[in-house]
Amino acid sequence: MLAKKVAAKQESLLEPAAPQWANAEQVYLPMMPTPLASQPSPYIRVSWLQRPYGKVRSVKAASLHNGEEIFFRLEWNDPEKNDILTDSTFPDGAALLFPMGSDAPILTMGDKTHPVNAWHWRADLAEHGRNNVAHGLGSTVLSEKSHITCRASWDNGGWPWYTGVWRVVFCRPLSLPDQAAEAIQLKPGQEVRFGVAVWQGQNAERAGIKAFSQKWQRMMIEA
Repeated sequence: MLAKKVAAKQESLLEPAAPQWANAEQVYLPMMPTPLASQPSPYIRVSWLQRPYGKVRSVKAASLHNGEEIFFRLEWNDPEKNDILTDSTFPDGAALLFPMGSDAPILTMGDKTHPVNAWHWRADLAEHGRNNVAHGLGSTVLSEKSHITCRASWDNGGWPWYTGVWRVVFCRPLSLPDQAAEAIQLKPGQEVRFGVAVWQGQNAERAGIKAFSQKWQRMMIEA
């Protein structure tokens, strides 16, 4: 995939329906449920044993940059918009995952010596994207500071029998010298790899119960 360089400001490219996205190169990423056996909590493994999860089975991804910030747009089908967190309901969510070392495994969200950086959007947090670092399953640490901005839209075309669609745009400065240890550093002309995770709130998915892309997707940031 190519993250094309465009002459546009952040406010424009943050819009999921911005015209520039029509010309962005897009890829379809097959998704699968995270392996239940790898979940660190015995309770989770038992409670989800007979329950289907990871219901989102494909995501369409695209990326653009303007020389200062990089933007990713994710799109997937979701029949119901869930944007409230309560004791009994869970919000929809999505994340981008980047290996911070060449051998970081996507299946386990990195390991002790090969961390991964995750950009996390949740439907109940408006435009506030969260930055996380993980050294394996169950080790995710939320950064105190995040430079990630998100904007999302959900649409079912106005008809109750249509399948709803989430479109979420992530934005972050290409380079973050102040977060070198907890955020991937990007620049034009660089090839990077990324993965995707999606949580369907309607199905009570959260934490490690989600759909994820099984392989790293390669992407070139246009110089």
